[in-house]
Amino acid sequence: MEKILFDDYGRGLGEPMFGYPRRPYLKETAPGGNIYECYTDDDLGKIGIYRKTTDSNIDKWEVGIGKWADRATIEYHPVGTPFDYTAS
Repeated sequence: MEKILFDDYGRGLGEPMFGYPRRPYLKETAPGGNIYECYTDDDLGKIGIYRKTTDSNIDKWEVGIGKWADRATIEYHPVGTPFDYTAS
C-alpha cells in the first residue's frame, strides 16, 4: 500500500509548489449543495478532486482520486490525511 499526503490543491507531497494556493480548474455546485473542485485537467488520467459538504453550518473538505466525470461516486478522504491512492 502506497500512501501520500495531498495538499489542498491536489499536489502530492514533494511536488513543486506543494501547499501554495491556486485557482480551481473546474468547479461545480451540485444539487444538494456539495461543491466539487479540481485543479488540473484529467486528460492524462485520474486527478485529485475535492468535495465540500456542509452539515450544521460546519464545512467539511475531502479529497478523492478519479475522473471528473465520476466525481459524485469516487471515495473521498479527509483533507490532510494520507490515504492509499493506488486503490482508487
